[in-house]
Amino acid sequence: MTSNDSDYIYFFNHILQPACILNVAGEVLAWNNAMNALTDTSSEQALNQHLYTLGMIPNHLSQHWRYISQGGASSHSHLQIGDLFFEVDCIHLPNSNWALLLEPQKKSPTQADVLYTILHDLKNPLAAIKGYAELIGKIAEVNDMQQRYIGRIQAAIGDMQELIYSLLDVAWVDSGIALQKSSTNLSILINDLAGRHAERAQQRGVNLELKLSVVPEIPSDERRIKQVLNNLIGNAIKYTKPDGRVTVSTFEQNGGILVSVEDTGVGISEEYQEKIFQRFFRVPDSTTDKIEGTGLGLAISYEILKRHGVELKLESTPAKGSKFYFMMPLSN
Repeated sequence: MTSNDSDYIYFFNHILQPACILNVAGEVLAWNNAMNALTDTSSEQALNQHLYTLGMIPNHLSQHWRYISQGGASSHSHLQIGDLFFEVDCIHLPNSNWALLLEPQKKSPTQADVLYTILHDLKNPLAAIKGYAELIGKIAEVNDMQQRYIGRIQAAIGDMQELIYSLLDVAWVDSGIALQKSSTNLSILINDLAGRHAERAQQRGVNLELKLSVVPEIPSDERRIKQVLNNLIGNAIKYTKPDGRVTVSTFEQNGGILVSVEDTGVGISEEYQEKIFQRFFRVPDSTTDKIEGTGLGLAISYEILKRHGVELKLESTPAKGSKFYFMMPLSN
């Protein structure tokens, strides 16, 4: 045994989280002191034994690890054993072994935690189904009817993926996870985002216009603000008829940066304007019923800005258009 090995074993044994290392067959290669305390099983008793033979908690952990190792769940997940709750990390090591770390929880994971785990686990099988559907036309000849059905499968999967990503964002909002703030230039960010929307606007015959002032950088979670802007611009294009206009503006005002997305689209009746930021709410209107959507985009955007201490506001007139806008402070 080298000094490095000795240091490694000392470190592993004194990790506060219960932890063990398994080989691909599920046999214990290492077992730390915290795992000993949790299971009342010493490392001498555990080494070289199959995990599932070492008591109730190891047995459930073994089943959970098997499920994860076969791609059935996220490597970071929740596990309930009787009245005990754990966060579990299953780490696939380079030598095909697995490190299992448990974090005992004082209470059941929140609904948001459970929802996040379930939705995250749904992403992989959906991506696989989509991939196989795309492969069908490449590895075999298909007739026109079959191609239409494949197209419908792909479209349905796309809709499901969009809903999953939206619900993951809802779970993020409810989890209270801290924002990851950095310096952001909103005019530059919008100019970069406009490229992905310009083609869609052109296809719909909508004129996308940018009025971006030179503005100072502000502290924000850029990834989340990007979500807000993508949603507002995308919605504006989607609800604007051909030959209409969408205008995205930024300018400095009253110690902040005002961002607005204005369209000449269908507009929103006053009776629905207070409800438009509610989850799953969609305006019950024959004009918009055929336009696909989850009813979550604006709700998520509203919550993201609220987390920044900012309010998303709306001005709208039916048949004339809508203006969504918010004021980002220069510092917070």
